Formats: sequence, C-alpha cells, structure tokens
Amino acid sequence: PRGSEIEIMLVHPVTPQTLTLQGRVVRVAGDDPAHPYLEPGVGIEFEKTSADQRRSLIEFLSDLVRLESLDRQPWEK
Repeated sequence: PRGSEIEIMLVHPVTPQTLTLQGRVVRVAGDDPAHPYLEPGVGIEFEKTSADQRRSLIEFLSDLVRLESLDRQPWEK
C-alpha cells in the first residue's frame, strides 16, 4: 500500500551483483481499463541512500536499458 516502507534487493541483469535499498511506496497503479496505456505497478522513493548506492543504482538502470534496447527489433525503436 501507499506509504509502506520497503526494502528492495536489485540483482544486476548480467553480473551476480546485488543492491539493497530502503524505500517508501509513493504510487500504486492497478490495472485500469479506462487507461490501458498505464502500466500497473508501484513507484518507490528510495530513502537513506549513500552516494555509492546512488551510483550503483544508476549503473544498474543504465545497463538494464542498454540490454532491453538490444532485445528490440529495429522497427520497434
């Protein structure tokens, strides 16, 4: 639920590296037929992150975006 405190562990998509972060749920989106373009999911605000954790998170996300773009067909870009 919105406002919940959570701990999330991310696993790098290629290496076995993990990153554990503390956060709070700030948005919850369910399946809504009136808005089919909105993906169901949650928004997390990370709290109490060190500079090293922020740097690692940016690297994780950059690698993930790079990998996802490689999986797409040329006409999907």
